[in-house]
Amino acid sequence: MSIWHLINAWKDDGKLIILQPEFSPSTGGRFVIATKNVYEELYGVWEDPGVGERYARARQLVESFVNNSRMKARFPPSKSVHAQLALLDSPGEEVWEFRTKRPAVRVFGRFAEFNVFIALNTELREKIDASFDQEKKDCKKIWREFFPSYDPYTGTKISDYFDNFDAV
Repeated sequence: MSIWHLINAWKDDGKLIILQPEFSPSTGGRFVIATKNVYEELYGVWEDPGVGERYARARQLVESFVNNSRMKARFPPSKSVHAQLALLDSPGEEVWEFRTKRPAVRVFGRFAEFNVFIALNTELREKIDASFDQEKKDCKKIWREFFPSYDPYTGTKISDYFDNFDAV
């Protein structure tokens, strides 16, 4: 059984959602599959308009990935603040983040295969400690809940994970 069997089973149960861009259909070969919680954060209605605007920017960033837009990406040891998608330290944990500009939102996840990102958890940047330890722990825990017999996709450079990027 491939990981896609599990993705489709969780999708059928409403626990995973394949994200589609709001205004234009995907033209690339990239996928973002989100947990229901991440989906609700990205596409939800917010009482606080400031928080809603922040999550709208995060949604646009994720949709840019789905639309095969060129992404600014970083891979350790780079610490570039200009990255839109970054592998967090330590690389062996395979936890990636979509990064919006300040005031920032982070969307954490792992790759299931080349060009297939599973968005597992999200948080406002000011609620995250400098080490990102809790978010990484949560990301790995949620992955195991959905994919207990599958490790995340691994690589040694950005091009092992997705295409159409500028390394920063």
